[in-house]
Amino acid sequence: MYWGIGGHGVSGKTEWHASRLHLSNERALRSHDAQPAHRDGPSQAGFARLLGRSWATLDCAVLRTYAVYTVAAGVGIFAPLFVLWAARTTPIGASPVVVAVSVVLALAFASALLASFLPRHWISATSLVSLPTAVLGSVMFLALAGSGSTYYVWFFLGMGSLVSSAIAAFFSAKVVLRRAQSNRAFESGPPSAAAQRER
Repeated sequence: MYWGIGGHGVSGKTEWHASRLHLSNERALRSHDAQPAHRDGPSQAGFARLLGRSWATLDCAVLRTYAVYTVAAGVGIFAPLFVLWAARTTPIGASPVVVAVSVVLALAFASALLASFLPRHWISATSLVSLPTAVLGSVMFLALAGSGSTYYVWFFLGMGSLVSSAIAAFFSAKVVLRRAQSNRAFESGPPSAAAQRER
């Protein structure tokens, strides 16, 4: 009789503790299942915004590159045509040095301006701007020298446009890259004490 009453009391307590443990496990599982959905939502939205911003930045960079190359090609094609037109319309006896110097300075300015938009591709942009005029000047100088005439203005026009454009574009790209580097350093702030000790 004693053992029957005692066994019934122990089994009742055991069932009560088991039910409490089952309820606590269910609550823990529900909170665990609901927590990742709440956590993953903002992270997925932030990743989507970051991905959209990256694509927009890439599109702008590609459009800027195509625009700069188009302008450089246009300037490179227009400059020899202008030189030939000026050579045909210049009166006899007039000095063509003024036209040659003007063309060289204009091409140098255009190369520097375009290199400021594409500082890492300044060589290709400058080549599109100055190479056609340099080729024209060299061909005309060699043709006239072969016929017995020496018009060094063509040599100055060809080599001057190439060299001056390269120098102007180089310094323009260097200034832009150095300014961008200083801006990044300013935004990142001064280095920490640990970073200074590592250096």
